[in-house]
Amino acid sequence: MKTDPDKAEKKQRDEKSEKKTEFLFDVLIVLGALIIHVGGLLGNQMFLCYIAIGCAIFVAVGTIRVMHTTPTAPEPTPTTEMKKAVIPYGNISIEQMAFYECYHLGEVEIPDTVTTIGEKAFYNCRRLYKMELPPYLERIEANAFCYCQAVFEWKIPSTVKYIGECAFFKVGFAKIDLPENIAEIEIKYGAFSRGSYLCFTRNGRKFDFELHNAWQEKPEEQSLAEFLKNPTAETFRKMKQSYYKIPLSLGYYDIDKSIRNYLKGCIQQVVPELIHKKELETISMLLNDGIITKKNIDNFIDLAIDEAQKGGSFEIQMLLTDYKAKHFGFESIEDRFRL
Repeated sequence: MKTDPDKAEKKQRDEKSEKKTEFLFDVLIVLGALIIHVGGLLGNQMFLCYIAIGCAIFVAVGTIRVMHTTPTAPEPTPTTEMKKAVIPYGNISIEQMAFYECYHLGEVEIPDTVTTIGEKAFYNCRRLYKMELPPYLERIEANAFCYCQAVFEWKIPSTVKYIGECAFFKVGFAKIDLPENIAEIEIKYGAFSRGSYLCFTRNGRKFDFELHNAWQEKPEEQSLAEFLKNPTAETFRKMKQSYYKIPLSLGYYDIDKSIRNYLKGCIQQVVPELIHKKELETISMLLNDGIITKKNIDNFIDLAIDEAQKGGSFEIQMLLTDYKAKHFGFESIEDRFRL
């Protein structure tokens, strides 16, 4: 794992300090020998005294030198038996294959200083379940989290600029929360695999869908990637399948009239799913923007009543009925009380 420039400078200062200390030890040894020699010149009475002083200097210097040069224990090397890893603060990257196939690894703590996660850094860590990507992360290299199937949600920071090939390949049915600036991220082929749930945010609204094939694996996924890079009516039309177009129309219907019309045309598919998922805010948005109309609101009210009786959201039922009362009105008092 690479360290930052401050840590490198500290290492250089420590090396200089160590050289100065060694020089001081050498000076003290010479001084001890000189004291013994002078004692011999002064005669028998002083000789023993100077011998004692010189020997004391030798013993002290030797002891301090041994203690000073004893190496400290190295950082433990990742093994397949490791269950928890704490990356030291100050590291700016996790090197490639750092925790490669650490089968028992369950928890990882990554400091805010890390900006790069190397190739295959956590490859095949199948039991890894607890880890948050650092907030200033910039690069996720190829196969970084391939086969990490126990993490159920990945939140990609907005600082990320690059996601390598198969970075999140075969991560099970995990939810991958992508930032709103997705168009600025370079995402390589197969970065996300079939079955992953991609969650996008736009204008504070979230929408998600399941990938039917790996990222850019087939024409439909290529069109999906193209639209997210350049969301226009033209790139929207290139997608053929409703399983991508419907959720994307929820997020982007405000950019073009044709996308708005597409959403209105499939609203009978959209709202029942939103009622079932208790998406109160999204339904409120569709009401306020005129996507749900007088023509179809009664059907949705009936669905909301049925869902509420089965344990669904009573708030959605009230939202729809109150909106109808305020904007469309009821044909009769009996109709009002029926609801």
